[in-house]
Amino acid sequence: MSAATLDSLPTHEEAAAHAAEMMTQAVAAGVVAAGHPAIQSGGWMWQRAYRDASLKAERAAAAEATDGLTAASAGVVDPEGFWASDRREIQHLMAQARRFKLSPWAMLGGTLGRAAASIPYDIPFRSFLGRRPVNLLLAVVGSTGGGKTATENAVAEIFDFGRDLGYAHEVGSGEAIASLFGHIATRDDKELDVKRGDLIWRSADHMARVIFDEVGRLNAVQARQGATVLEYLKSGESGAPLGRKLAAGDGIEIPPNAYRLVATLNVQPARAHLIMSADEAAGGLPGRMLWLDSEYAPFVGLRRDGRYPERMRLGRPDWRGIETIEATGDMEAEFDRQRDLSLAGALDPMESHSAMLRAKVAACLMAMAGRAALVDEDWDLAGLVIEHSRRTRRKVLRAIAQADQEAAGAGDVLREQTVLAQMRKKRAQGMTMGAARKSLGAYQRTLWDGLLATGAAESW
Repeated sequence: MSAATLDSLPTHEEAAAHAAEMMTQAVAAGVVAAGHPAIQSGGWMWQRAYRDASLKAERAAAAEATDGLTAASAGVVDPEGFWASDRREIQHLMAQARRFKLSPWAMLGGTLGRAAASIPYDIPFRSFLGRRPVNLLLAVVGSTGGGKTATENAVAEIFDFGRDLGYAHEVGSGEAIASLFGHIATRDDKELDVKRGDLIWRSADHMARVIFDEVGRLNAVQARQGATVLEYLKSGESGAPLGRKLAAGDGIEIPPNAYRLVATLNVQPARAHLIMSADEAAGGLPGRMLWLDSEYAPFVGLRRDGRYPERMRLGRPDWRGIETIEATGDMEAEFDRQRDLSLAGALDPMESHSAMLRAKVAACLMAMAGRAALVDEDWDLAGLVIEHSRRTRRKVLRAIAQADQEAAGAGDVLREQTVLAQMRKKRAQGMTMGAARKSLGAYQRTLWDGLLATGAAESW
């Protein structure tokens, strides 16, 4: 190739734009995949262009799937139909959300959590799968300052459940969750009929509410405590034993199905890597959680009516003589369908707990309505809530993918810019391209070869 001026080398931005345009067209046409030789040998810029193009295609597909979910796969069409219900408690919640100018979905999450806490711990949901406690994991999604904490406070003002539900505790370890329920007696007490080593419950309702105000704090606690926090949350959701007894007699263990736990995580989407990791997804954690979005586009620009929020006293279910919350026929049919998928090995891990989570939401809606027995409408409305949860979870997954891509891209840009700058300098010093290339490290030579192959740099 004839000699070229130094200025003839394309800038990094120009080369990247060219690669991105070509790759977007190739991915859209379906003529390139991750293992394509051009990607494998094309260097970081070409690989990044493929990632960018693939991410765009994935987002488009996800958006199309979200908009076109069928009744067979999700059981619902538009989750906003939930707010068309004529139930007075749902209409009240929406009206108060407008006055607070907060997402009604996020406020619904807080309300469902309180409803779950109000159901007696010894009354489980029952289907042919067995008995399951109505313990609930909630993820309220939004950026910092997006109203997640304000929502928790607002919910406390708009509904009266007719009993003291306490407050949500922040904890610093998994074991601390167990300690919220009780402690171990350190000595005999004849007056109280307590023996050393007995479990002493902290409250007669065996209930605790836990909150992680920012998912970053959960990440820090998990890093410090190993796997205990997330394992405790999963165990708590299913009603498994909590805590552990040590050989010396220390520690605490809460027996299975003898407590009510409601845990809320305030989640910033781009920081949710831990709870959305491959290991946690395989273990079913994201699928056990009800995801509520603190963003709500219909309220953008909303003009409040100037009235202060009002408090509604909810009807209290009559739990006398009730031993279980019985599944309806529609619920049993869905559990049966999901069991078939599981037996066939075709059940998405993210959906492996969706039917049970929907049943728990239905039970909470039942309690909000002041009933102790489920009706079909509870299940139908819960399906709309689950669909909102699915869409919010997808939103978080896309935010994580974008954050990862941007972080990787930033590193790629820096490395490639460094190589281009070095080669420009060596060329200006009169070095031949062969000598300049030879002076690079092995990894940098690979980057340079890739830049040449994609036209991001010119030989001389």
